[in-house]
Amino acid sequence: MKKKMSICILTATLLFTLSACGNSGASSQTHDNNIQSQSIQEASDVETEPPQTAEDFQAVENSQNMSESMEDSLENPESEVQAQEFNAYGLTDAQQASLIDSVKASIEEYLNKYNISAEDFRLHTYDVNDMGNYDENGNYTGEDAYQWTFLWHAVDDAIWNSDLDMVMTLGDDQEFITELIGDEVGIFADDLNIQLQNNLENWGSAVIVDPSDELYDLQNAVYRGIVNFINGLDSQERNELLYNLGKERAKAEYIPIGMTSYPDQVMFDRVISENLQFE
Repeated sequence: MKKKMSICILTATLLFTLSACGNSGASSQTHDNNIQSQSIQEASDVETEPPQTAEDFQAVENSQNMSESMEDSLENPESEVQAQEFNAYGLTDAQQASLIDSVKASIEEYLNKYNISAEDFRLHTYDVNDMGNYDENGNYTGEDAYQWTFLWHAVDDAIWNSDLDMVMTLGDDQEFITELIGDEVGIFADDLNIQLQNNLENWGSAVIVDPSDELYDLQNAVYRGIVNFINGLDSQERNELLYNLGKERAKAEYIPIGMTSYPDQVMFDRVISENLQFE
């Protein structure tokens, strides 16, 4: 009997304890819900007043634009890269600045070697008609002391008539073309004559230059400044650059002059001659 009584008491105590715990949990949940409900109510009570002035409307619009921009960045992490703009020369502003600095440094070496004043030095853009100012022996009869048109033609031939020309004929798919350009096509020799000889060996044609001529040093200086810039880019940026420039270069029309036809446009002449300045 005492045993039964003890069991009854123990059972009653256990039931009371469970009931108390249940009520405590419910009470806690109710309390949490009340806090959450109160927080929601307080948040809804603190409403932003409708914009009343032009400045208010602009502030709201800026906030919305920032929010949308953040969402786009999170959803499209490459959007910032894709959004970079190319200028009229087919380069980004940063690429243009880097190219100009590289070519300037190379030309300054040439000027120092021959004691030429930077103030007296002038660059000119490519003019296909100037290719007609050579006699049958190859002597220049024009008025350009530096023969810039031939210089640009030689540099263009070294870069364009490498494997790049062949690759660019395979279509407009940028991802496909840039992958084909790879490291082998997108890397050029440090010396203009060496690159031209490589082109001659691989493709059977190339512009002929005279490495013993004083003007070759200028030709090579401009070329070296350009390829130092190109070769210094990471592979993706380099190949995308060559693709962009190659698309424009492929539009060139060939003008018959004498026994040869020359392109009416080349790569790099405008961006360098129109932006490179010596102080």
